[in-house]
Amino acid sequence: MHTLHTSYKKLLADTTTPVSIYLRMRDVFPNSILLESSDYHSRENSMSYVCCDPIAGITLKDTLLSTYFPDGSRKEISSENLNLQQEVTNF
Repeated sequence: MHTLHTSYKKLLADTTTPVSIYLRMRDVFPNSILLESSDYHSRENSMSYVCCDPIAGITLKDTLLSTYFPDGSRKEISSENLNLQQEVTNF
């Protein structure tokens, strides 16, 4: 089991945007991503996450599906006869 350490900071929405924060961080932390939740019917409970320094990953390049995990293990398999949606769900 891998222990996750998270940190967060609440910011006023009118002083900066999640996209501007992501754009500043992506050059410092490769493989960063921006995740946003939004409900177009309500402004309440919308959240954004800027994630960096991944501990696990899944990639598909050509026909090779690769995964890596916090314990350092890696797996590469041919994706030709796989249900890719199920593989992502299993990950």
